[in-house]
Amino acid sequence: MNNTFWKVGVFVDVQNIYMPYAQQGKRVNYEALRNFLHQFYCADCKEMNLQHITANASQDQIPGGTVLYPHAFIPYSRDNEGQKKFILALAQMGYRVITKPVRVMPDGSKKVNLDIEITLHIISQSHHYDEVVLISGDGELTPVVNHLVMNGKKITVIGPEGASAPELMKAGHRFFYLSDIPHIFDQWVPPRSEDNSNLDIDPETTNEVEDFF
Repeated sequence: MNNTFWKVGVFVDVQNIYMPYAQQGKRVNYEALRNFLHQFYCADCKEMNLQHITANASQDQIPGGTVLYPHAFIPYSRDNEGQKKFILALAQMGYRVITKPVRVMPDGSKKVNLDIEITLHIISQSHHYDEVVLISGDGELTPVVNHLVMNGKKITVIGPEGASAPELMKAGHRFFYLSDIPHIFDQWVPPRSEDNSNLDIDPETTNEVEDFF
């Protein structure tokens, strides 16, 4: 692009990065995530120590500065007030929030998957950006990363350790873990639904979704 700013589209798969850390009693701090990305892409930032980042994810020196466009993709239950407050908080932090209602299946389980929405948004908007940052470990998103790379787009992937698909980790130009980001987690006791106390759950079909966040 012929401009002085490096435009970065950030796409956060909220459900995907929620599940692994809920089992560890942690929750992602989205303000810390946003602040890190601003610092990581700021050529004039001097106070941040990036040695904790893996070698292949060193800071870019971008003349003229960077503009970030953060998006968050979130499933929700219409009667869950906690989710509504969380969605509003993300919007107030500057994230563009894309939501999808949870589907209740005939057996009472709840199903949600935003892979299609994430893929469509990234593909349709990628021409606006110099770089795309995908925050997810979902291997189902590997084809969209491969497509963008083949079309000359720079891609950074940030995923949860222990829950990131190897094919996704290798697909972009660089990858690092969420846990590499300073102050990224809040300690937290995740809610448990009455009918399913086990947090080792299927992220696409689960009775835990209504307690999400």
